[in-house]
Amino acid sequence: MTNQARLQIALDDHRAGRLPQAIAGYRDVLRSEREDATAQAMLGVALAQSGAPGEGLKHLERSAALAPDDAGLLENLGACFYQLGSRVAAGVTYLRSAALATGSGNALAAAGASFIAMKALPGALRCLRRALAVSPAEAKWWVVAGEGVLDSRRPDAAIACFRRALDLGFDNGHLVNRLADALTRIDRVEQAAMLFEGTMARTRASRWYRPELAAGAGPASGSDSFLVTSVPKLRHDILQFEYLMRRGILSSSFAEMVDRYRALLSGSAGRAVDGPCFFMTEAERKPIEETYNRIVHLYRAKPVGPDVLGRSVDWASAERRYVESGAGILVVDDVLSDEALIELRRLCLESTIWFDDRHLGGYLGALLRDGFCDPLLLRISRELARRMPAVFHEHALAQMWAYKYDSGLEGTALHADSAAINVNFWITPDEANLSKDRGGLIVFDQRAPAEWEFEKYNNDQPAIRQFLAESGARSVVVPYRCNRVVIFHSDLFHRTDDLAFKDDYESRRINITMLFGGRGE
Repeated sequence: MTNQARLQIALDDHRAGRLPQAIAGYRDVLRSEREDATAQAMLGVALAQSGAPGEGLKHLERSAALAPDDAGLLENLGACFYQLGSRVAAGVTYLRSAALATGSGNALAAAGASFIAMKALPGALRCLRRALAVSPAEAKWWVVAGEGVLDSRRPDAAIACFRRALDLGFDNGHLVNRLADALTRIDRVEQAAMLFEGTMARTRASRWYRPELAAGAGPASGSDSFLVTSVPKLRHDILQFEYLMRRGILSSSFAEMVDRYRALLSGSAGRAVDGPCFFMTEAERKPIEETYNRIVHLYRAKPVGPDVLGRSVDWASAERRYVESGAGILVVDDVLSDEALIELRRLCLESTIWFDDRHLGGYLGALLRDGFCDPLLLRISRELARRMPAVFHEHALAQMWAYKYDSGLEGTALHADSAAINVNFWITPDEANLSKDRGGLIVFDQRAPAEWEFEKYNNDQPAIRQFLAESGARSVVVPYRCNRVVIFHSDLFHRTDDLAFKDDYESRRINITMLFGGRGE
């Protein structure tokens, strides 16, 4: 058999997804003809696709040396560089490919994506503009362009790009959520909330909440949110379902489902009690799949008026204290009206929206894009900004979530946030707190260095602790109080204080966080 025939068989195997056979075929060709640029290139692609990009890169580089004017080979090489995290090499290689292919839209857009990944936004946007001029109907590149302009703080342009992608038929949950993210940045939060809720309903409906959508929700959405769990998550869901049954929101027949959760929890012996998550087996997941990480009940806050903020607070005085202290930290008690506090308590206790369970420390999160977008929350965010304009300036609400803590576990670790202003308030009654001078927040008087990237200032505990020690940082301990808000500069490092709360469902510590503006604004 000729080399050409062997190469064709390998190509056929590759197209059919038979990667081991294709790799063996390409190697067979190269044993007799090492200078075959096509075999070198396709072996590199197959290896990268099979999870060996480092080995694949060697073959792609060899193919590019053998055929330096082949735009397709260079595009594959760029993809391999990108997969290995070599964003600069990827971008440069894609540009070489585009130049050889007289402005290939795919290569230009891929170069743009590479530059976005390394935060080289001007170059990224130039590539993406050229790509869209070549291929204006390529919806996926409008999505990439939208990501680029959103990162460069041009939300209006991002909205236009995302809407163009939707018009071209690129309709998926991630795109809709990114459009909603862009809308929040120009204070069109109600529109964003509607989009978030629509995506959530399509992916997380149950027959108790939206039965007409339930059949299409769940694992088919492609999210592993339905496939993983943790001991704290299972404990929480059992307690919440029991609470909803006691209140008559779920019927007593739901007890059978709760028993299934108990069986899974009892079978989780030996798995970490403070997280992280573990993948459920099919046998573990199947009995609870109708309810796990789906909306079983969603509470809608009743209209509150005329005030959602506390009537006893002197907001002008609070604003002066924040500005004149220069510390970037403000504590205010009785922040919410009694009606608003009651409604937020019901929202957090009743709504089965606690899907974010990936945190060490065992706390669960309810996120803006996953159900935590009630109009009452949006009204509170607006009122805070309106009452203290010198604190919030013109920063729009950028992100919002609630965390609910297991009574005997830890809270958030040291971190800073990607925003301009943090708002953090607590809604669990004071009687639940067993340590009256603790349980709140510790804020340090040092800001994260401007050159630190998100992963470092949000997660790198050794680097953060070393920085705080070397800079002589001092901490401000804010004790827990129900209906107390802490407003502070988002770059200040902070963490949850040590927790000791009563061990029952209604006593779990709940904090609500709102982020305004972007980092550096």
